[in-house]
Amino acid sequence: MYIKKIFNLLSLKHLSFTSKIILSFFIFVIIFSILRAVLTLPKIQEKNTKEVMEHISTTLQLTKVQFKLVSEALSMQTKLEIELNRQKIENEIKSLQKEFNFLSKNSIYKLLNKNTQITNSCSFMVKNLDFNYKTLSKNNYFFYNKKSFINKWIELSLNKDDKAFRKKRFYIYNHKIENKNMLLSLACSKQDLNINHGSFEKKLKNYINTKLLDDSGLSSAQIALFWVNPNFSKEKPLFTNSLKQRKKRYTLSNLSNVKNLPASDLTLKQLLDSKEKIPIKHKVENKKIMTWVIKLNSNPSQNRYFLLLYS
Repeated sequence: MYIKKIFNLLSLKHLSFTSKIILSFFIFVIIFSILRAVLTLPKIQEKNTKEVMEHISTTLQLTKVQFKLVSEALSMQTKLEIELNRQKIENEIKSLQKEFNFLSKNSIYKLLNKNTQITNSCSFMVKNLDFNYKTLSKNNYFFYNKKSFINKWIELSLNKDDKAFRKKRFYIYNHKIENKNMLLSLACSKQDLNINHGSFEKKLKNYINTKLLDDSGLSSAQIALFWVNPNFSKEKPLFTNSLKQRKKRYTLSNLSNVKNLPASDLTLKQLLDSKEKIPIKHKVENKKIMTWVIKLNSNPSQNRYFLLLYS
């Protein structure tokens, strides 16, 4: 009985004509609002997604420019420190020249071994001028010595790649010991002449994390800067958890905020063929993600790649 009374109360026949018009209009407004929300919400979401993607793409392009400046700073630091240390070593050799003239070969070795400026950066040997360096092992820097270069630094490279998949570079310096018919040769690796490079890179990383990434809104994302072995198959997935396999495929820069690449099944070909402003859409552990690939250095003539991966 009570239910019937409620239905009768809600029945339109109990309402006046004006009330019916107002109620009808009210119902129409509600239905229209619901339909409009249903139809426009996907468009708003689509618009927001598009704006976010455009913002990320633009920010990454700016970040690309900033990382190039960082790269130039690292190159400049390397060049200046190597030049400074080579000059210091030259000065040490010149200061010892007079003592060399009155010492035996063994005594010269003992004297040089006490000089940390030299021993911390270089290996050395004292040989007669007619010594054939080609009798040494090819793994020995001195095998590549060019004794016709006196009091000059020679920059050479081994047929081995460093961590950035470049040929390992080293330097040789020859000094003729007067009145002894002997040649003092020093061999110094690029790394040993550039010992402060790592600490300088860490300072730049702190700057990137506190300035570039935070200011750009990318700090919460996975950003990997890495060198890729150009000889690695472009058709195979690049990512691996195996440290041994990773060394053959890619090396992360210390400027990255991850310890490994974001896990994915993307191949090197997909990374290299991608467009910088259009993310690659793929899945990682059944989660849909988007990855932007920024090519910081993909010059074929240099036979290596340096990529920025943002996921």
